[in-house]
Amino acid sequence: MIRSFFLLVIFVIGLAAAALWQGQMHHLRRVLPSVVPVNLPEWSDQISDAARLRAGEMDIDAGPLRPKMKLRWKAVAPNGEGLRWAIFLTGQGVALEADLLVPFWPDRILLRNGRGTVALTELGQGAGIDGMVQVDRLTGRMDHLGKTPGISGLLSATLQRVAVDGVGLGEGPLRLEMAETGEVSGTLALRGGGTAIDGLLSGARGVALGQLDVTVADVTRLPAAARGALERLGDVEGTILRLQLPVPLQYGR
Repeated sequence: MIRSFFLLVIFVIGLAAAALWQGQMHHLRRVLPSVVPVNLPEWSDQISDAARLRAGEMDIDAGPLRPKMKLRWKAVAPNGEGLRWAIFLTGQGVALEADLLVPFWPDRILLRNGRGTVALTELGQGAGIDGMVQVDRLTGRMDHLGKTPGISGLLSATLQRVAVDGVGLGEGPLRLEMAETGEVSGTLALRGGGTAIDGLLSGARGVALGQLDVTVADVTRLPAAARGALERLGDVEGTILRLQLPVPLQYGR
């Protein structure tokens, strides 16, 4: 999710410069190489030539196995820090929004006040997982724009009504962090479903799948349906269940 927002960053920076030429996407494609030493990502091909700096939208099509997303942006009044946009990412089971700030001296880009919801049913892709991620705070930044940019960010959220095959596993905090060096890490904790469930996420930027290591404190306290579903995915040592799950870290082909 942090990455999905930052994919917009290069587009916004270049389009801000292209505003001198009416701020349309076809101008950006022409002038970007002389403004920022990077190429537009392939997904930007989905942005129409008529898209403008002040407001616009684009469809993000990640192929038949992922639901389509729509990304919208709208300029708001600048303040003492710089230029600002409100950005919105919506799609099947996803509704996220945040503030994007480009300082007047643009050596960095800031993402602030991210909030919204993500349905676990959509992320699970038919795995029988249900529930909701309530994003409380999403922040991020891209530094060193004149060189190789470093991306970092933090997502703080609450997992709500998490269930597997209709059996509730509880609720609790979720935290994801992307370091400027590229490492992605995270923690989750579910309580209220009969036993404590904790998870550790690890991965790296640019890698499609990360790994979620899950520990169930006492699998015998879970209902038979949930216990059976989890035991098929992991290994039981006494009453403790440990399993590893692949987690998508980027939205793209």
